[in-house]
Amino acid sequence: NSSESPRTGYIKITATNSDNRSVSKVISVTQNKPGTHTYTYSFTSAAWGATMDGGNANWTSGQQGAGFTEQGVQVTAHGSGANATSPIEFNDIEEIIVTYSTNNKKGKGSIIITVGNGTPKTFNVQSPGNAGGGTNPKTTSFSYSPKESGNVKIEVTCTENSVFISSISIKASE
Repeated sequence: NSSESPRTGYIKITATNSDNRSVSKVISVTQNKPGTHTYTYSFTSAAWGATMDGGNANWTSGQQGAGFTEQGVQVTAHGSGANATSPIEFNDIEEIIVTYSTNNKKGKGSIIITVGNGTPKTFNVQSPGNAGGGTNPKTTSFSYSPKESGNVKIEVTCTENSVFISSISIKASE
């Protein structure tokens, strides 16, 4: 039924390297309405290298991150403004989901998404505080009604410690 809502879930993948260190990555999986597809890019380098569906799908870096960790592209207060643009244009974008994290107890800034020449949308990343847990992946969603088309640009500003971007999912027409 084309009026059904999409269903979203998360998968955690853990691998152990030769030094017996475990590395985990959480990705979101979405079953869409017919006619839509979710394109999920997992970032692999500070220069916004990425993979999608097992192949390289690097973004065009406007300013690379300060570094890269298992949490993703690291943006620090000293390297604020890191940004990249998607490798392809998308038609009829309904939603963009960004998976991010911070340092354990500190990390503030903004995630800014722009589609084509549209108006930028901003999400403010807040410090997790003394409770910690900042390294746990979180998601924020940007919805588009009416739908928008064009390349997707992500920009990350950081005002305290670090903000990390691990992936971005774009729900658009097939």
